[in-house]
Amino acid sequence: MQYTRFVIKSLIAFIVINVLFVSRLYADDAYNEYHIKAAFLYNLTLMVKWPDERSEIRVSEPLVICTLGQDPFGKLLDTIKENKVRKRSLILKRNIELSQSRDCHVLFIVRSEKDNVSRILSYVKGLPILTISEIPKFANAGGMVNMVKRRNRVKLEINLNALKRERLYANARLLVLAKIID
Repeated sequence: MQYTRFVIKSLIAFIVINVLFVSRLYADDAYNEYHIKAAFLYNLTLMVKWPDERSEIRVSEPLVICTLGQDPFGKLLDTIKENKVRKRSLILKRNIELSQSRDCHVLFIVRSEKDNVSRILSYVKGLPILTISEIPKFANAGGMVNMVKRRNRVKLEINLNALKRERLYANARLLVLAKIID
């Protein structure tokens, strides 16, 4: 029953965000763009499961969301840190160095790191870290989720092979909304 309520709430939240915000995103409005990306970032944590969530001990630990590079979100991410993901509290770590990324569950790699993508992905390879970026062709380069702007809207690209490699599970709702990259 509790799981059903959780699924319904997360689906409703995702649909509301998608309908209300994504349809109104314009290229010249960076605030709206990062508002949408912050919402997607949170919703992705609801739609992905990590291998450590099979252990009750690990589930009691917080879920850590990190930004690598100069954080473009400003205060927008503060709105999600009060939420929980499957009973786990959220911790935000901003502007981290690559050496600190091993403590993250979610690693958002900002555009300023586009020249370092291969090095970053090599560094976190083998770890259950959900890698997300806004860098063009990120999913093609081996990243897991790319938030791309198409026709003035934020869309998701998912690299399923990268997710599987690190034993992360994306639920069906997420896969329906995204473009799958091989």
